[in-house]
Amino acid sequence: MLLLSPGNTHDVVMAPALVAATGGIVRLLADKAYDSNHLRQFIANAGMLAVIPSLPSRKVPIPHDANLYKNRNRIERCFNKLKHFRRFATRFDRRAAHFLAFIHLASLQGALSGQHMLGMRSSQFDPSDIGHPRQWLTGCKIVPLPPD
Repeated sequence: MLLLSPGNTHDVVMAPALVAATGGIVRLLADKAYDSNHLRQFIANAGMLAVIPSLPSRKVPIPHDANLYKNRNRIERCFNKLKHFRRFATRFDRRAAHFLAFIHLASLQGALSGQHMLGMRSSQFDPSDIGHPRQWLTGCKIVPLPPD
């Protein structure tokens, strides 16, 4: 799932919309920046398990499954590969729709060249798993944004 947000907005503000738009997810992995009581309650109400490490400033840390959390690096590797495209890293595009279209093209290029954007080895990558390019970036649906 991918949603674009304004550059001056913290990611945790967009997280409830992102969680609400996803369907069929059992566990939600996120980094410490997403550790907020409001988001954790929203995730619990959606029937998902929050795999989010607690911030060091919490008086009572909330436990998380460290083994599941190790899988979060796949998303980090995906964005790292996208940042190799200068157009993505510097966001040359002024319109969100154009930027999102480029993300689709970069992801498709990575898929067709055998570089799985989620960090799997080429031997584990099956091109028949790609599906429609709009569904490929993180293996979930990509929500189209309204026009600017």
